[in-house]
Amino acid sequence: MKYLFIAIAAALLLAGYLTARWMPDAQSEVPTIYWVTDANPARQEQVKLFHQWLVDNGHFESRTLEDEAAAASFFSRNSSPKIRRILREVNPDHPALFDWVTDRNVSVSFPVTIKVPLTQLELDMANSDRTKKVIQGVSKVAGDTQDMDSGSDLRYYRDIGLNTDVTDDARRLGFDLSNTYPAIEDELALRDSDGNLRQYQFPANVNASLFFVNLGTFRQHGVQPPPVNWSIEEFERIGQEFVNKANEGLSKQKVFFATGYDFETLRRTFGGSQFNETTTAPTINEEATIKANKLLYKWTYGSGWRLLPNSADRSAFTTDSGYGGADAQLFSSDDRNKGQFGMFLIGRYILIQLREINLSRAAAGKPPLEMKVVNPPSAIFPNTNIGTRAVMLYSQSRHKELATLFLAFLASKEYNDQIVKDGDALPPNPKFTKTEAFNRPPDYPEEWAVHEPFATAALEIAVGKSYSPFIQSVTVYRIENSWRDKYMNDLISVEEAVRGANAEIEYEIQRKLEEDALRETPVLNPLYHKLLANQKKIDELKQLIEADLAAGRPIAEEHKIPVHLIENAFHKAYYAYIGWLKVAPTTQPAIGSAN
Repeated sequence: MKYLFIAIAAALLLAGYLTARWMPDAQSEVPTIYWVTDANPARQEQVKLFHQWLVDNGHFESRTLEDEAAAASFFSRNSSPKIRRILREVNPDHPALFDWVTDRNVSVSFPVTIKVPLTQLELDMANSDRTKKVIQGVSKVAGDTQDMDSGSDLRYYRDIGLNTDVTDDARRLGFDLSNTYPAIEDELALRDSDGNLRQYQFPANVNASLFFVNLGTFRQHGVQPPPVNWSIEEFERIGQEFVNKANEGLSKQKVFFATGYDFETLRRTFGGSQFNETTTAPTINEEATIKANKLLYKWTYGSGWRLLPNSADRSAFTTDSGYGGADAQLFSSDDRNKGQFGMFLIGRYILIQLREINLSRAAAGKPPLEMKVVNPPSAIFPNTNIGTRAVMLYSQSRHKELATLFLAFLASKEYNDQIVKDGDALPPNPKFTKTEAFNRPPDYPEEWAVHEPFATAALEIAVGKSYSPFIQSVTVYRIENSWRDKYMNDLISVEEAVRGANAEIEYEIQRKLEEDALRETPVLNPLYHKLLANQKKIDELKQLIEADLAAGRPIAEEHKIPVHLIENAFHKAYYAYIGWLKVAPTTQPAIGSAN
C-alpha cells in the first residue's frame, strides 16, 4: 500500500508538471527555462531584470518584420501573453508595434527590427519542496534551475546526480568563486577525486547572522545596549541586568534578552566543531561542545529570570501576544507589546519584515524602530554563521546552455543591485556591499547603522557549516539535536549526551563506508583513507605546535598546518585566527574582481 501511494504521488506530480508546460500560455518560439524557487514577491522583478540583462549583454536574436503579414505570422507563433509582454519590455522603442498586435488600426512603419531574448524564464513556485524536486529530478522533468539550501543540498543532490558541474562555465561567464564570499566556498563547491575544486552552485543571496538590538526596548528598561564586539561574560552580565529590570514586579517572565542563540556559533567560539580537520570523525565529545551545551541550558532553563525563551515560553507568546509567536513582531514594540525580546539573532533579510512594521508604525504616527546590530559574543574565536540560498543547474535540463546564463545573471550588477535595494540578505558579490546604495539606502535612513556590519561580518568572522562526505549533514544534526534534547530535558547528563551523539555519528560513518565497500567500484573508501593519512599528518603537526607553545617559543613555520590538508571550514578559519595555519601563495583573483 505504501508503494501504491508513492506511485500515485509521483504520477500526480509528473502530470502537474507536464500540464503546466503544455498550457496555451506557454506558446512561444523562444525556449523556456524554469526556476524552481520560493513564493517571494521579488521574484517577478528578478525575472524581468533577467530578460533585460539577456538583451543588454548580447544574448538575443534580431528579427526584422518586413510588413504586416510577417508581423502577424511572428506574433501568431508567439501567442503567449508572457512572451509578448517580455518582447514589449525589452523593445521599448517600438510601442506601436505591440499595440498593433491587439489593434490593427494602430499605425506601424514597417519594416521593424526587434530584439528577441534567447530564452524566457518562468517561475515554478509550486515545486520548491525538496521531495517534489527529487521526484521530478529522477523522473527527468525537473526545473532547469533550482534553489538549494546551502551545502547540505549541494551534497545530497550530487550524491543522486541531479546537479551539474559548472566550473568551466562559471570562469567563462564570471560567476566563479572569486565573485562571492570566501566563507561560502563549501556551500557552492566540492573537491573531485584529484583534489580539484569543482563548482556546482552560485548564490542568489548570502546570509550572515548578527544580533539586531532594539535600542528603544533597552532604553525603556534603563539598560545600556551591548557593544558591537563583546564577550560571553558581557553577554551574561548585560543580559541578566536586562531581564531583571524588564521583568521586575511580574509573577511570570515575559521579557527575554534574545530570541535565541545559534548553537554552532556558540560551540565554535570555544574552539570546537562537529568534525575533526579532515571530517573523517566527529569531535562532539570534546570540551567545547560541553561548554556550549551547559551555557545554552543555563540561559534557557536555568533558575531565575532566564536570557532565552524555551518552548513553553514560545507557546505562551502564541497565546498571549496575539502575534502568532512571530519573533519580528515580538522584537518590535507598540501599545500592546512592549517588546518581549531585546535582541534578535538573524540575517539582514529580516529588514523586509521590519520595513513593513515601520510602515505600520508610521501610519500610527510613531517613529521607526531604533536599531543597531552587534556581533555574537565571543570567548576564544569571534565568529558567526553564514549560508546561502544558492541556485544549481539541473543535470537533465534540455536547455543547459541557456540555464547557465541565469547563473551568470546572479553575478550581475543588475541582480546584485536588486538584492541590495530589497534588503534580501547580502548580495551574491561582496563588492556591491561597498556602495552608497547598500550602506545608506535613501528611503530608509533609520537603517544606516545596520548594513555595513553584516558585510564586514560576512568577510571577517563568518564561518560556513562543517560537512563530511561520509554522512549527510541532516543526519548529523538530527542525531546531535536528539541527544541534546535529552540533556535539556534533564534525562541525561551533558557528558552522556555528547558521548552518545559522537558514538552514533561514528557508527553512521562506518556504516556508510561498509556499504560503499560493497560497490563494484568503491568511491568513499579511497577518499576516506586518503583523508585519514592527512589527519595523521595534521595530528603530528599539532603535537609539534603544542610543544612550541609549551616551551614558550613562537610556532615554527614548518610546524604550521598546510591549508590543503584541511577539509573542515571551521578549522581553516580557526587555525588562521590562532596562527596555526600555513597558507600557500595563490594566484586566485581577488574577491569581486573582474575576470
